[in-house]
Amino acid sequence: MFIKTLLLLFLASTLLENGNSNKIAIEDPLPYMKVGNKWVYEVTLSGYTDTVTFEIVNEAEKVFEVIDYNQRGDPTTRSRFWFVHDGFLKSYYKRKNLNDAEIFSVSNPVVGKKFYYGLNKGCGSSKPIKDDRLVTFEVIRTNQTIVAAGRSFSDVFTVEVRNSFDTAKYERLYSVSHGFLSSTELQSFTLLDINF
Repeated sequence: MFIKTLLLLFLASTLLENGNSNKIAIEDPLPYMKVGNKWVYEVTLSGYTDTVTFEIVNEAEKVFEVIDYNQRGDPTTRSRFWFVHDGFLKSYYKRKNLNDAEIFSVSNPVVGKKFYYGLNKGCGSSKPIKDDRLVTFEVIRTNQTIVAAGRSFSDVFTVEVRNSFDTAKYERLYSVSHGFLSSTELQSFTLLDINF
């Protein structure tokens, strides 16, 4: 009986540690999710500006490792991982339960499509979350053409960002084929260069 109990505890701890990351269907990657792709942004927050590069450095089973570093080459965060699930590009910082990943964008932009992030709970969802610091993201325009980093992108969609705790509205611009282009949030991003 003692050995059975130990075995059950071991299995339970393994499931908690690994989550159920193998039980969700990871979809095919988006066109820009390829090892070696890089985006360089000017990032501004509270009057401070830096240049930050995001680079896809590894891929395993449709999950892509992304690193970011500033103009001096210093890492700005730890590795994050991107994957597509349930029509959304999701991101997380540690290989764990993929259901806990934050939603970063939509894989098939349609006006009115929404996703959410609870600042207090630290989680993302395609459904509203009970959180008094809820951030709502909504696709408000598609099929736009813009110029960024000296290039024309004709497959751009706009995501409006609204907070439940103030009246401010911000916008993020994404290209279906090239990913995140810019944002007007408190921490703003402007694409400076892209290598593909």
